[in-house]
Amino acid sequence: MKGFIYTITNTTNNEYYLGSTVDVNVRFNKHMSDLDGQRHHNKHLQSSFNKHGKDKFVFSIMYESTDIKRDEQAELDKLDYTMCYNISRTATGGDVTHNHPDVIAIRRKQSQARLGCKPSNSMKVSIEGVEYESITEAAKMLEMPMVTVNYRCVRSKNRLYSDWFVIGKEKTGLVSRGTSNGHKVVCYGTEYSSMAEAARDYALSVSAMENRIKSDNFPDFIKVNA
Repeated sequence: MKGFIYTITNTTNNEYYLGSTVDVNVRFNKHMSDLDGQRHHNKHLQSSFNKHGKDKFVFSIMYESTDIKRDEQAELDKLDYTMCYNISRTATGGDVTHNHPDVIAIRRKQSQARLGCKPSNSMKVSIEGVEYESITEAAKMLEMPMVTVNYRCVRSKNRLYSDWFVIGKEKTGLVSRGTSNGHKVVCYGTEYSSMAEAARDYALSVSAMENRIKSDNFPDFIKVNA
């Protein structure tokens, strides 16, 4: 495949990233967009970009190629990996973990880091002064959807649920939610100031919440007439 071999060079230390593309402008814009958006696949390049700033990086074409994967591989084989941002040593088109030469060591560290970590559903929670061994247990005892209990304890900043929290992680920055559409709703006996607030609590879109209120399949979802 015809295209170009290019580099992105950090002018402060001459470290660089090497790649290939069939369209220089599209590839350059993709790199810059991902770096600006803090989502670039190459974490080394992203970290350096954040540290030194966008104006320190130069995108350059090394040469035009008649077989970009062959020539990119030839360049990768010659790289001094102490002076470049590339992680993968093969021209596979991405610096993801499974291409890293030390992938086994990385996977081992990731596994060790996960030891002792509990999923949110297994963390102890306190709800209105009552402690539960897990969100799963609380949902069962309160006869509520687990997603609702999880949202109220972990994510919700609504002052209404200040006493719903993961034990050891008491909430801060709570706010009062105002009425957004003028219609109070009641879901499983709990009154909400708006349909939007109820939708947030149940991790639903407003339209999905509205459909539940209209549906005969959800008799516990009721709109309160003004």
